[in-house]
Amino acid sequence: MQEKLFLVVKRLSVFILFTGIVISVNAQFSEYFEGKDYYHLPQVNMPGKISYSEPRYVNITRPALSINVYPNPVKGNSFSISIAEKIGSPLKYTLVNTDGKIIQQGYIAQTLQKVQVNYLVKGTYFFQVANEKPIVIVKE
Repeated sequence: MQEKLFLVVKRLSVFILFTGIVISVNAQFSEYFEGKDYYHLPQVNMPGKISYSEPRYVNITRPALSINVYPNPVKGNSFSISIAEKIGSPLKYTLVNTDGKIIQQGYIAQTLQKVQVNYLVKGTYFFQVANEKPIVIVKE
């Protein structure tokens, strides 16, 4: 008879309970813990015996976002941002002109959102979401 195994992943004061045997950690795990930190796995079998893994330094990163900005060039007072992936928490965006001056900052909280740019003069701008590559936007 196979024993049931419980693994508790601990990072600082955050706990998540997994039941079953964890063989690998997939991208869903990074939704909870992104960044560099030390992790520790206490392993508890059914009779209640506890053993601990050695602390491990882990750098969990999320994959790049699929971001679409349209229409581009922008002819009206706004443009739309579409993000293919689920957004767990609001993502900061920055709109910068070609001189490097920050023109606008805000947060994207939905997978489809409009950004108002009625005050922008014609020109080229750089739109960046979180730490993703900037997207060149042209205002006509």
